[in-house]
Amino acid sequence: MFRRTLITIGILSSISVSVFLANASEFSDDIFPWLSENSLTKFSNTTEFRSRDSITRGEAAKFMVNFAWLIGIEKTNTNCEFSDTDKYDLSLREFTIESCEYELFRWNNGRFLPNNTITEAQALAVVIRSAYGMQDESGKLWYSEYFSIGKDLAIITTEIMATLDKTPITREKLATWIYRIYKANSYAEESGEDLTIYESDAEGPKDCSSYETYDSNRNVCSFECKTELECKTTQDQINTELSGWSDSLDGITRDAPTGNQDSTPANTNVLYTVTAGERLILKTGKDTPEYQNLWKEVAELSPDILSNTFIEEFEVYSDPKSDIIAFVSDNDNNGKWKMSINLSIHKLSDLKQQKATLIHELAHIITLNKDQFMSPADSCMNYETMEWCTKVTAYLNTFVRKFWWTMKTATYDDKKFVSEYATSSPEEDIAESFAFYVLGSNFSDTNIKEQKMNIWNTYPELVTIRREMRNVLTSEIIRAREKR
Repeated sequence: MFRRTLITIGILSSISVSVFLANASEFSDDIFPWLSENSLTKFSNTTEFRSRDSITRGEAAKFMVNFAWLIGIEKTNTNCEFSDTDKYDLSLREFTIESCEYELFRWNNGRFLPNNTITEAQALAVVIRSAYGMQDESGKLWYSEYFSIGKDLAIITTEIMATLDKTPITREKLATWIYRIYKANSYAEESGEDLTIYESDAEGPKDCSSYETYDSNRNVCSFECKTELECKTTQDQINTELSGWSDSLDGITRDAPTGNQDSTPANTNVLYTVTAGERLILKTGKDTPEYQNLWKEVAELSPDILSNTFIEEFEVYSDPKSDIIAFVSDNDNNGKWKMSINLSIHKLSDLKQQKATLIHELAHIITLNKDQFMSPADSCMNYETMEWCTKVTAYLNTFVRKFWWTMKTATYDDKKFVSEYATSSPEEDIAESFAFYVLGSNFSDTNIKEQKMNIWNTYPELVTIRREMRNVLTSEIIRAREKR
């Protein structure tokens, strides 16, 4: 968890201020790639990013909430209601609320004013608050304390202090400031993040490969590089390998998620109830270490909130005549799911096929869980599945309105769909697109297929899920080296 503590920054005083003021080359070579790598922008280049444009308070709120997700600060304010919500761009509304919950933004007489431009003084305060919390604002210049910290960090210079509260900040400058805060803060320095590819949970040192370091205080295995070049080279190799994993989906039969019907295979080996903490309670069949290890594969890849809240059963069955590795079902139509793995085909498939399939199935649970739907009603103005009406803000409803609403026929086009299977239905298209989003990198908006993957970058919670899933996959790749 990121700690908001002021660090000792005396070391910076001996470095020329000019080093810390971004030039065009540094922004394009260092800062913008950092934004992309950490899912802080959906754009593929600085031109699309509109570097020199000013930014509104609503847009800045989205930017800073994503940064808050990145550094892991906690929400502390529960009183975040604004009277001008009718002025909001719907896509930014949740971010303005969250920016208040993180205590990053202030407001005026109950109004957030999302369409107003944000000044450099206001932006500086928001950036400093993200790392060091609220400062004293009672001085003659309310932002003087923020200015003092910014100057110590070499983000700003004395010459511009008088104009800070009059000058709208550009998108490039705001991005540069958060980059400076991130690099200067003890979070990046103490954790050695620049030299760590990933961390994964572990019960003990036996869970780590010879390539990894075990931290007994935090119970994690991590892969650490000796140099930044080694880190970059390794990460590039992993990105390339993971992008290739999405090709594994072409050779896999996926089963559509089922609801309101009994989907229990006749040849079930074991059935468990999933309880809090991702623990299994035997329901029918015989418990074995092999079945427990299969669940561990699911639990490691599934975010805790997903498996603790929306997966209620885990099943292992054997059907050698089928070519399905796994599927999910909601037999009682309660918005909670059963994960089923076909042991016969799982044993015949490789690591890439297993993981790609699980991501696809988990995407169904992310997009079709009970929190995404309204209570059944006579009329539904949003996208309606066979059983439920989606909420207006549901991932699936947003996806359908953007990509399916005006489509007459779903014919495969490699510029519109990530796979041929994605044409089956909106439910399969969104699951396929999410799987390709997790496995891929460097998305753009050049065509509809790319937009279907890039859309997930607008949801901070899904950006985090992607990062966590990729950590697990990266650890699998690193550990596989030991077996070669």
